[in-house]
Amino acid sequence: DIDNLMLDNGIVRNRRKIISTIKGAQIWQDIESSIGFNNYIWNFVDGAPIQNDFISMSEVPKFTDLSTKISKDLKSHGFNFCGPTIVYAWMEACGIVNNHLVSCPCHEKIKYYRKIYPSKKILLQRTHLSQLRLNGPYYLFQYPLFFLNTLLTQ
Repeated sequence: DIDNLMLDNGIVRNRRKIISTIKGAQIWQDIESSIGFNNYIWNFVDGAPIQNDFISMSEVPKFTDLSTKISKDLKSHGFNFCGPTIVYAWMEACGIVNNHLVSCPCHEKIKYYRKIYPSKKILLQRTHLSQLRLNGPYYLFQYPLFFLNTLLTQ
């Protein structure tokens, strides 16, 4: 119930964002049941993370042509609050794009990961969704991060 959510101090209490989140969860479920959201997103990058080799933070873009394309596609499905800048930040957080500076120890680990798992087919075989015990739209954020966290803790 939206009115109860508006009283929840633990979330952003913006009616439009709450409605958008509920609508987004329903859209996510539709995509998940048809082709799988993981497949949907990773198809934009042919199943392999984008590897950048930035030396300074001033080189890191706020958004790219790809984040603009994904943003438009998400919006065509009915998602809201997903402009190119937000989408690019999400792509970084999920490991779809490696923007760690070359001086960061994570840069080489993620670069190495891309060489080991160059295809989403291998990525998807490594851990099945049912093993992650995730529900709803949080899968969108957690599933790619699972692989990234596994890599960084090895």
